[in-house]
Amino acid sequence: MGLNVGVEINGKNENFERPVVIIKAYSTEMLRVVPLTTKLKTGKFYLRLNTDVSESCAVLSQARIISAKRLVRKVSKLSEKDFENIKKGLKELN
Repeated sequence: MGLNVGVEINGKNENFERPVVIIKAYSTEMLRVVPLTTKLKTGKFYLRLNTDVSESCAVLSQARIISAKRLVRKVSKLSEKDFENIKKGLKELN
C-alpha cells in the first residue's frame, strides 16, 4: 500500500507490503482495493475473513484506488461469499 500519512494503514517491511483484496480493476493500471489486517477488530469499518493463509479483517474504511504497479504477488484467493460481503459492506458505508 505504500508509505502513508496520518491514520492511513501502513504496509510492512522495506516495501511497505500490505495484503489487499482487489475489488475492481478499472484498467490494467488502476485498481480499487481494500487492505487486510491480521488484527481482528469489530465494528462497521471491519469485516472478518477466513483466507487460506490466516484469519484476517478487511479494513473497509481504508478502501482506495492504487496503481497495479504496487502489487507484488498473489497470496490467496478469497471465497465468493467473503468477496460479496466486502462489496456489501462498502456499499453500506456510502
